[in-house]
Amino acid sequence: RQAKGPQADDQTEGGNEPALGDVTMTAAQRCSRRFTIAPMATSDPARAISRARVIGRGRHGAVRVASKAGCRAEKASQCLRRTMPARSLVLMDGLDWTWRDETLRFLPQRALWREAGRQLMVADLHLGKAEAFQAHGIPLPSDGDRGTLNPLLDLCHQWAPRQLLLLGDLIHAREGLTPALRQTLLHLHELCACEVVLIGGNHDRHSWIEGLPQQPSRQLGSLWLSHIPERSPAPGLLNICGHLHPMTRLRSRADRLRLPCFAFDPTAERLVLPAFGQLTGGHDCGDGYAQWLVADGAIVPWCDPRDQNQERRVA
Repeated sequence: RQAKGPQADDQTEGGNEPALGDVTMTAAQRCSRRFTIAPMATSDPARAISRARVIGRGRHGAVRVASKAGCRAEKASQCLRRTMPARSLVLMDGLDWTWRDETLRFLPQRALWREAGRQLMVADLHLGKAEAFQAHGIPLPSDGDRGTLNPLLDLCHQWAPRQLLLLGDLIHAREGLTPALRQTLLHLHELCACEVVLIGGNHDRHSWIEGLPQQPSRQLGSLWLSHIPERSPAPGLLNICGHLHPMTRLRSRADRLRLPCFAFDPTAERLVLPAFGQLTGGHDCGDGYAQWLVADGAIVPWCDPRDQNQERRVA
């Protein structure tokens, strides 16, 4: 295979693309396109938003991140094959879950889908985290948040939501709000081709994001949406939140692995979403939660809190 120069790797397909402010592009055309946040050699941050297809490879930093993610996914797959009990079911297209009159779908992309109102929910993106670390002298490599934004745009292209609900911690810190990120967030509703609502999180405090005013917790049908876990203001409401970055620890004879999960607390009537951001850690959610693992592009039902004699599932 002939070697390609660095410029060839960063080129997008599709030729000349319409400008972001081109009013001649219809809503149907925007919904039918796959968008991306692609790097461009320009001093104008607004031109860094491209409408080309999501590119498969970027600069060296992005390639390294993708390689590490692939290794984690392969390790997760191997560990799951060794530790998965016979009653577990691997669901590649998501899992439908019912709460009273609400039907929700856990998506393997760490998102939640509500078909009744065509709402897509994600939590804890922590955009600009690498830049915030760099501002404090920590040399954390950055891919310009493409590892988080491109999967989000992919989800919006696939599900065509009427509303995208961001359940807090959209950004990591005020220092990470670069001009390029501000321009991206300003036009996020156009890139996603839907209304975007931000419920403010603790990391979003004291930050002003043009085009995305922070909203308080709100009710949606039988759901109470918040960032930090809250007690629902009325009985019968399911609190859907983020903030905790729930994870589950798997063990076998030779391996230990922590995977993100959806976590349901039946006592508090609360569903906690896994962190959507690429640069996010997590915390063990404990055995009081029913858990659905996110691993290798699938949803795996895992732990039942009604198992009183089992402290932690061990292979």
